[in-house]
Amino acid sequence: MRGPMADVAIYGSGFAGYTLAAAALEQGQRVIVVERGPRTDQRRSAELARVHSPWELVQSGGRSGENGPGDRTPRLFGLGGTSLLWAGKWRRLDTVDFSRRQATRAWPITATDLEPFYRAAADRFGLDVDDRANMVPFRALAEAEGLRLVRITLPQPVLRLDQAWTRLETHPNLQIITDVEHLDFELSQGAVKCAFAKVGNDGECIEISASRHVITAGGIASPYLIHRLSERKSETPKPFLGGYMDHPKGPIGRLMPTRHIDDLDYMLESRDDIHVFALPEAELLESGIGNHSVFVWGEARRNQSLRSRICGRWLQLNINCEQFPESANGISLDDPPEVRWRISSATRRDIEAFLDRILPRISALFGPVKRADWVAMTGASHPAGCTPLSASPLGAELNADGRLPTLANAFCVSSSGFPFAGSANPTLTVVALAERLAQTWYPG
Repeated sequence: MRGPMADVAIYGSGFAGYTLAAAALEQGQRVIVVERGPRTDQRRSAELARVHSPWELVQSGGRSGENGPGDRTPRLFGLGGTSLLWAGKWRRLDTVDFSRRQATRAWPITATDLEPFYRAAADRFGLDVDDRANMVPFRALAEAEGLRLVRITLPQPVLRLDQAWTRLETHPNLQIITDVEHLDFELSQGAVKCAFAKVGNDGECIEISASRHVITAGGIASPYLIHRLSERKSETPKPFLGGYMDHPKGPIGRLMPTRHIDDLDYMLESRDDIHVFALPEAELLESGIGNHSVFVWGEARRNQSLRSRICGRWLQLNINCEQFPESANGISLDDPPEVRWRISSATRRDIEAFLDRILPRISALFGPVKRADWVAMTGASHPAGCTPLSASPLGAELNADGRLPTLANAFCVSSSGFPFAGSANPTLTVVALAERLAQTWYPG
């Protein structure tokens, strides 16, 4: 079946896909969105999205799926993507994250370049992502102890995209195709001529023609689709893409607050944000230590003030780690893809060096800290890095605007394009990259 000609075809319906579709529709463009998963069957969505990972377990850091608390599905395929699963933390990457270098791997843009698109992303979803003015005095106290205080926005309720897509679908220029069992591409003269989407096991095959094709399928599925496109450009496709990064996380110790109780009380009480501690950015660049983040977690109890919870009680300290890209960590591009990654000894040494520096400073600010003997870490399901943006792309790398270097009209917007990932949740940066790409097409 031949579908309508579109200005842009988008493969994936998470935040990047939604942002690009909404921006294109605002400019009067015709849009087709292709989603592998179903519209409403979350159990089927989880089945399709499970990740085989023979080394470290790839699991969710968000809410549990329909199968109960033990179901740690790391992502969802379906209309709205993993937005239907995640916990909803929004944070920019830091300036230091754009300054990292490893051989030829580096961000081809700066934090300043991306700032207007962070703003556009926040405006689109109604987010307040700036530092809070009433935290300025406490931020100064933290800085005096050599700590950086970073805000993570927590919109209430958590943003989900299923209803947003339902509202957007009333637009006459938008067509959404779900339940796609198989996707194939036809190339011609250095461009994507069309795609073929087979709907359901015994369903029809829809031909998708568009001026531009954009992969927005997430940090694991996007490299697989890029590989499918590259496979038709080369007789020797790479079956494995290295440089996979996640944000390993785990408990690093406990804090007994004895000082600045009111500040800590206020910091933990907010339902609209979380504040985390990090090292100063100049120190990170000088030392080469990863841009890790320390969370302070208080125990919630009904009808009890936070101050009474804090006084005389140990609070949990957790870490979200920056994992630097390693060639052995990557995605084997089978069908379905397999994630092969480990929390390496180099990562653990880097974490220990970080804790040596930051825990004494947290103790100086608040009170005694009991450091954990061993940090038992798991993944955060923030896959990144296997198709990084590059000023001079090679192999599966992407151009600075996300375009596949061998195809004139194929692009990717995904965390797989992060050369370095810091320790921030990736969604806000993915949306900012989508806003940036849309602006190059539809300047306004």
